[in-house]
Amino acid sequence: MPTLPPHDRHVDVLEMNEAFEEEVNGLFGFAGTLVVYQADGKVYHAVSKARCSSPSEVKAEHLKNVVNIPVSAYRPPASSEITRAPDPLPRDGYSVLAEAKVCEQLMRHPHPNVATYLGCQRTLMQEVNPRNLSKRRSRSSRRATGNYGSMLAGMESGIKHIHSLGLVHNDINPKNVMLDGDRAVLIDLDSCRPVRDSLEGVGRTYEWYDENVQLSVPKNDLDALAEIRAWLGDDCETFQFDE
Repeated sequence: MPTLPPHDRHVDVLEMNEAFEEEVNGLFGFAGTLVVYQADGKVYHAVSKARCSSPSEVKAEHLKNVVNIPVSAYRPPASSEITRAPDPLPRDGYSVLAEAKVCEQLMRHPHPNVATYLGCQRTLMQEVNPRNLSKRRSRSSRRATGNYGSMLAGMESGIKHIHSLGLVHNDINPKNVMLDGDRAVLIDLDSCRPVRDSLEGVGRTYEWYDENVQLSVPKNDLDALAEIRAWLGDDCETFQFDE
């Protein structure tokens, strides 16, 4: 059974983030605080319905839906395919085995429209939809449609480069497109898989993929790109994926 700290014991919080759910009119309301904590040498994920501004405010009695996080999820075994990180690591350095393998391959085959290990400063979502509204509400509330032709062409070029390596990104969405001036750079490669691999258990972004597709195929990326084109267009464009 998952371990909850005793109610009178301090919760050793490792990470916490607020979660939001879409309510009426495309706006989002607070849904809970997602908490990662450690107890008795193990790491757990839980949800607190209380709104916490600091780890010291997290109370054991508020934690629900506790799940033990397996060690393999945050400390996978080393692989000879991966370049060892410097020791000590930079303060903002991190490594996830699956994403690192993809980055290693892309590092050997660089492309100006695909990120390597360093990102940019803002995402397409932040640029176009800073209020994080739903797709339809975001599109209808924009006062003007920008000229995104060059950026979309760059995204398509980056996608085709990934496909040429026998890989599929599988999570193309505005939050995974960073902007370097007018240049689009695809990021977040943890869902990237070889063509025809299973996508069971692979994280993808709601609203931006076909939930019926469970294989890594190039069409996943091209359909997502078409969805972004529709999102950046006007109200006459039809969305493919559910909200």
